[in-house]
Amino acid sequence: MTSETYFESALAAEGENGGTQEANLSHYPTLIYDGPFSDSTEKAEPLGLPEETVDAETALARASESLGGASLTPDGETLGSIETYDFSGTDAAGRSVEISITKRGGCVLTMMKTPEGAAEGKPEDAEVERYKAAAADYLSAQGYPAMTSSYAQYYAGIAVFNFAAEQGGVVLYPDLVKVYVERQSAEVVGLDARSYFFSHRERALPIPALTEEDARNAVSGGKKRRVRPAHDRNGAARAHPENARDGGSVLRMHRQIRQRGVRGIHQRPKRRGRTAL
Repeated sequence: MTSETYFESALAAEGENGGTQEANLSHYPTLIYDGPFSDSTEKAEPLGLPEETVDAETALARASESLGGASLTPDGETLGSIETYDFSGTDAAGRSVEISITKRGGCVLTMMKTPEGAAEGKPEDAEVERYKAAAADYLSAQGYPAMTSSYAQYYAGIAVFNFAAEQGGVVLYPDLVKVYVERQSAEVVGLDARSYFFSHRERALPIPALTEEDARNAVSGGKKRRVRPAHDRNGAARAHPENARDGGSVLRMHRQIRQRGVRGIHQRPKRRGRTAL
């Protein structure tokens, strides 16, 4: 399966119509989508998790801490390539929340609160910056290293920012974290770090054989050509129509992931309503 996260690909299969997505999946390199449910990682071990293991009590404490204080109860365990302790309950504001903590390392693998609001369409530039800043601040508070926003998607009531790790100025697209921001409040209501923990590691990066100018000259025969960027100035991919996904459906998908386990979902849901640019 190409690695559009299961949160989104499964929702597309439900056939909910009428929303806007800020990405054309067919126009991104496969590398970006080589996530936890691709064929290449079906039998892979996660590379980005610490070796230490934690017990259920420690996992519960870390889950509550990551949410800024929450009333949580155990909700079973998930087996698979990345095993987790699962919890559900309410956060400090009384909002329903589900969260999974990895047994290895005690890291937040996925988190989803019940979103509110139903804003649709692409937000104004100032709003995009506000949402992106909220997502970046959240990742920093959760202890992630330097990350760069690679693209964004907008659904009914939710903005999803995709952050990739950096190393020496190189963007590591497989090391991807998705942050869900509620558009009504600019509050982070979801996290999907599966791709990141499957792929993240220190890499031995080669020295580029060509400068950027040399590469441009090689593909253009020395002539300057105007290239339309794949993203706008806010880091969001160019828009095209897509299926709407409401917050309740996202939460249902989160539950399905936990029920099946990280390793248990390899069938690619059928895509509907995709329109190539």
